[in-house]
Amino acid sequence: MAISEPKLSLVRGANVQKSSTEIKSLTNPPPQLTFQKISFSLIFVMLSSNRKSLLETIVNILTIVVAVAFLALLVHKYVLPNEPKAKMPTVGNIVSIPGFEPSLSKRNVLLVLMKGCRFCEDSMTFYKDLVRRTLQNEARTIAVFPPKTENAEGYVQQFGLDSVQVTFAPLGDLDVDGTPTLFVTDQEGRIISYWVGRLSKEKEAEVYSQLE
Repeated sequence: MAISEPKLSLVRGANVQKSSTEIKSLTNPPPQLTFQKISFSLIFVMLSSNRKSLLETIVNILTIVVAVAFLALLVHKYVLPNEPKAKMPTVGNIVSIPGFEPSLSKRNVLLVLMKGCRFCEDSMTFYKDLVRRTLQNEARTIAVFPPKTENAEGYVQQFGLDSVQVTFAPLGDLDVDGTPTLFVTDQEGRIISYWVGRLSKEKEAEVYSQLE
């Protein structure tokens, strides 16, 4: 029995020593574990900070965009001049200009022209044939020039439009902004159709159909 007691003491001492080591390891974690925790904490803080900075940047950009858009709207509305809307004839309106007596024929063709207008001169071959067809269908063709146009009669005659009546009126009285513009009206002067510019073959056919 005397020999077994020291062995028991050694075993107990070993147990006590082992328990102390475990307690020490719990209260004082290894340096490597502490460093990892600190690293993760720093990364989390940095990510949080970066996220906050990103949100602030996005908010600032959106604020600037909204401010610029609002400023552009104010400039367009109050500073820049409003562009005038292009005048366009209205089907059904009655044409009333000096020298135009629509009651003289069932159909009237008005050619709104201007000297020096390239598209007017490019269309003269079509107009010459149109005048011939209006005569065949007992219709009339009237050439309308802006006021104070010099030698308008000679201008149309040089292109072979000899039987065309010439009159003068401001383009605005016809709701016209550009030349050439072609009207077909009825016996009351009411606009049936109109075409603007140099016409394609398809559009020329449309004009002819209005005379039948």
